[in-house]
Amino acid sequence: MLSLIFTTVVFALISIFLPGFTVSGSKLNLVWLALGYLILLSLSNFILAPFTIALGFLLSIISIIPIIGPIIAGAGELFAAFVLTFGLTLILLIILDAAMDSFKMRSKWAALLASLILSVVRVLFLI
Repeated sequence: MLSLIFTTVVFALISIFLPGFTVSGSKLNLVWLALGYLILLSLSNFILAPFTIALGFLLSIISIIPIIGPIIAGAGELFAAFVLTFGLTLILLIILDAAMDSFKMRSKWAALLASLILSVVRVLFLI
């Protein structure tokens, strides 16, 4: 429930400050957008779980290498999590844009910036 509230607030802030990212109609449409996003995110996380486990195992094996290990152990895993989150968020926003009449992104740049903002928030606050 907290994740739904937090995601709704993030979508509201993005729609206010990012031109080209609009949620028309009532404020309830923001809740529906956040709910749709979280449902798709849960489904995709369920489907992608084996791949993320395999990637984590691969990074664990690679971290044994003397030069590469400290890089991966430091910022590498955070960067990998961010890149995966960014790509997944971008795909989910495009799907939601096509599926919902009340939500529109006018350009690919709006989609990229909104995905960047959502990814940073998700990685930093672990939602």
